[in-house]
Amino acid sequence: MTMNESLPLAVLMSYFVGVVSFTDTCFQIGF
Repeated sequence: MTMNESLPLAVLMSYFVGVVSFTDTCFQIGF
């Protein structure tokens, strides 16, 4: 996998991790 192909994948993974941590925080608050 070249650098040009792995960059969007890294962005997608970091976005996914951010959404998961945000959802986990919302559940801990009371949702």
